[in-house]
Amino acid sequence: MEGIFIQLARRDKSTLSAFSILIIVFALITAYVKIAGPNNVVNGTLYVITVTSRIAYLNSTMVAFAEYGREYFWIPLVALMWFFGRGKVKFAAYVMIIAFILSIVSGETLKTVLAVPRPFHFYTYSLLVSAPHDFSYPSGHALIVWAGASSTFYYLRKRYVYLLSIEAALVSFSRVYVGVHWPLDVIGGAVLGASMAMLAVYIAESGFGSKVYDKVRVLSFRDRQAHTI
Repeated sequence: MEGIFIQLARRDKSTLSAFSILIIVFALITAYVKIAGPNNVVNGTLYVITVTSRIAYLNSTMVAFAEYGREYFWIPLVALMWFFGRGKVKFAAYVMIIAFILSIVSGETLKTVLAVPRPFHFYTYSLLVSAPHDFSYPSGHALIVWAGASSTFYYLRKRYVYLLSIEAALVSFSRVYVGVHWPLDVIGGAVLGASMAMLAVYIAESGFGSKVYDKVRVLSFRDRQAHTI
């Protein structure tokens, strides 16, 4: 019992440390974007290189990741993990749900407050998808997919974490590739998403979070089945 307590205490400490570091990195990126402007040397250079280096036969794949790699991948995934998973898999789904809620609230708030215009207001390169009407920083797609991938870090086998991270990286890159985001939008979104995942881990493993989990997990298929046997 003492060993479990020490393990959880160490987990809390490492999680909060990771959260703090990620928030500092996000704050530094945000400060640079606001001080140097959205069309700064990093954003402008990398954006132009990306959209002018498109490979025609990859365009449809990048469009698919840009348009469907968030909701159409992560919602079914978390639903399958929650309703049919067990043990750490189910708990990872619980952490992901918390991370998604935190990410949506923080992302939408920051987009409105920071009001960073999108790159197509500065450049006339063709877009491969319809032009979004909201602000650019941080990227909501990068924020959500990295919140999801990072939420699994403590709970799933590393090969699954790596695969989910690759998917998140492809979605993030595709948003720049199709022309609707600055590179620092997706980098900032990824860092913020990872920080929201660490905060979600801390909340889920807290006393309050554990009690909520115990109450709601009976809504899943496996636990409901176990209660009826």
